Amino acid sequence: MKGMRLDDIMQELGGKKEQQWFAWAIAGMVMADKKMSKPEEAYMRQLFSKYCDAELSATMADTMKNNKKISLDALQLKDRTLAAKVLKYLAVIAAIDKDIPQDEKKYLQQVGEKLGFSAQSVSHALAWRKREMARQVEAERDENDLTIKLRSETPKYI
Repeated sequence: MKGMRLDDIMQELGGKKEQQWFAWAIAGMVMADKKMSKPEEAYMRQLFSKYCDAELSATMADTMKNNKKISLDALQLKDRTLAAKVLKYLAVIAAIDKDIPQDEKKYLQQVGEKLGFSAQSVSHALAWRKREMARQVEAERDENDLTIKLRSETPKYI
C-alpha cells in the first residue's frame, strides 16, 4: 500500500524524537492485548535494531517483556497527511491477527488523541482497516476460485 511502509514513514518523520515516539507507539500497539506472538516479536526486534540505539532497544525490550504500560506524550505533526499515515499504520498493526481486540481499539484511540485526532477519526481508521481486510479475503477467495476453474478446464489448443 502506497505510503504505508515503515521505512517511508520513519523517513518522513525525520527527527529522532518523532521516530522514537513512533517506535514506542508501535510497541504499545503490539502489547495492547498483553501478549506478543512470535511474528510480532520478530517484527519488534527488527524495529529495535533498525531505528533505536542499544540503550533504547534494551529499555523497550524490558518494557515489553515485563508487560509495562506504554504511555506517550502528544506528538504534534504539522503534516496531517503524515499523521494520518502514522495512525493508519497503527490500525494495520492492531488488525494483524485478523481481529481487533477491545484493548487494541482503546490503545489506538489513546494514540490517535496524542496525534490530535478525534475519537471519530480513529474509529474511521479502524473501519477502513476492517474494510481492507474484508477486501483482501474476498480477493483471495476470487483468486482461488479462478485458479480452480482454470486448472479444471480441458486444454483446447489451436
